[in-house]
Amino acid sequence: MKTLLLVRHCEAEGQEAKASLTEQGIQQAQQLIGYLNKLSYPIDKIISSPYKRAVQTIEPYAKDTGLPLHIDTRLEERRLSGQPLFNWIEVLKRTFDDIDFKVDGGESTKEATVRALELFKEVMNENRKRLCLLRTAI
Repeated sequence: MKTLLLVRHCEAEGQEAKASLTEQGIQQAQQLIGYLNKLSYPIDKIISSPYKRAVQTIEPYAKDTGLPLHIDTRLEERRLSGQPLFNWIEVLKRTFDDIDFKVDGGESTKEATVRALELFKEVMNENRKRLCLLRTAI
């Protein structure tokens, strides 16, 4: 049986792609090493979102174990809009109420889900049994 471990990034300074971890987040990433090493199964592969906070979260564990860190854009956050929205909370809510809804330059909930599921299907067809996927919110 294949095991997928989904990990969300540690505490970050913001939501933009280049946002770094906070000092607290850096400490959390170090603590994550111990947690992952104590699992009853070894991790065979690490796949991360390209977002800086995601990479910074799992990079210490990758270095500790010697596992390569694979970056996959399908784990990026869903883009709500191509431009700032004054009513972004309303738009966000609507994207969950109607999974096909999107605004110009944005991605629907359905599109983001399909994107992530493509990666999951690939992973499920790989030979590896235990993977860690590190994502930002999708």
